[in-house]
Amino acid sequence: MSEIYSYWEQYRDKIYSETLYEHILNALSNLNIKHSRIILFGEKLTPRFRDIARLAIIFHDIGKTFFQSNYFTRGERKTISFKGHEYISTYIFHIFNNRLIEYSSLSNNELKRFEEYNATTFSIFYHHHAMGVRGRKPYCSYRSLEKGFSLIDILKKYMDKLRNNNWLKGEEYDILCTILDNLDLLRTDIRLILRNIETVLYENIWREIIKHPNFRRLCLLSLATLIAVDYTSAKKRPGVSTRFSNIIKDFYNYYFIKVIL
Repeated sequence: MSEIYSYWEQYRDKIYSETLYEHILNALSNLNIKHSRIILFGEKLTPRFRDIARLAIIFHDIGKTFFQSNYFTRGERKTISFKGHEYISTYIFHIFNNRLIEYSSLSNNELKRFEEYNATTFSIFYHHHAMGVRGRKPYCSYRSLEKGFSLIDILKKYMDKLRNNNWLKGEEYDILCTILDNLDLLRTDIRLILRNIETVLYENIWREIIKHPNFRRLCLLSLATLIAVDYTSAKKRPGVSTRFSNIIKDFYNYYFIKVIL
């Protein structure tokens, strides 16, 4: 395998697939609409809304790197199951945000930026089945984890392309590459990672959501943004459109089109 897939399915003799890089780039392009309703709403909450959404898109499926051998067969369909990949994606982003804090001067303005990035953490974690997240805990085989580690260099190349396209800043790229080279805890104690992420969400971020209405709005708006661009950016897949996909399409067409000012 020379690519990392965000989606892969074989139906009879035909294979449908989308690489992680293709999916991230398509989603970023769908976000990059100036004067759309969603961006106007977000920038009323914080001038950093685009960065919050941008990082959510870049990181939301990174965890799929470690699920590339999780094949699942039902009838004539063979797919890769990515159930629970958001836990790994959230873990990587949480470390990333902490490293950004360590490498910054920590002025009050900068510290507020990193606190707002907790909305990115929230969005990544809840972008699949937000109301049933405990049923999303991942099963990732040892074989698939090891396959993921063998694909780290490919993931870095994807991130380098995003840097060259100005979607990822130089400092962000350097920090992410360092993190990707030091993910040994995934091998040794993935259960500890799951517990740590749940602690961050339930004891830290949700406490801030309850206490601060603006942060709550920011979390929900960034989550809605990620879900919309995630689903509308995915390549067409076999089968009929679902009611949910049609709702997302309507949401996107209303909130992401350019508003004439």
